[in-house]
Amino acid sequence: MKLARYYGRSPDTLSEEEVRKYLFHLHSETDYSASTINVAINGLRFFYRDLLHRPLGRVEYSPPRFRKPVRRPQAYSVE
Repeated sequence: MKLARYYGRSPDTLSEEEVRKYLFHLHSETDYSASTINVAINGLRFFYRDLLHRPLGRVEYSPPRFRKPVRRPQAYSVE
């Protein structure tokens, strides 16, 4: 799990704030796509809520779901 490598310790010992900072790191400092970040959010939600029975509180509901950028067709000029 990249979260464990990022902090160098087990994810079950991390606080909500540390998980939130990790998600911010994924968004701001990596070139991951929106869908990859959404998968990471959902995976962390499952891990903490369903396996550890420790909901993440505001971290679980506060990150906005990232959307893929809309790709519009390019219009070519007459030139």
